[in-house]
Amino acid sequence: MKKSKAYWNRLIHRDLACFFLGLIIAFSASGIILNHRVDIDPQEYTVQTDAI
Repeated sequence: MKKSKAYWNRLIHRDLACFFLGLIIAFSASGIILNHRVDIDPQEYTVQTDAI
C-alpha cells in the first residue's frame, strides 16, 4: 500500500521537530551554564594580553 504525501509530511515534520528541540535544549543549557559559571564553579583566573 502506497503511503500518502500527508503521511510522509507528518513523519518528516515530527522528526525535524524532535531534532530541533534537542538542539534548542542543548544550546539553552549551555548558555545558562556559561552565563552562570561563577555560581556553578567559582574559580579565580586572570587573563594576560600583550599588544601586537
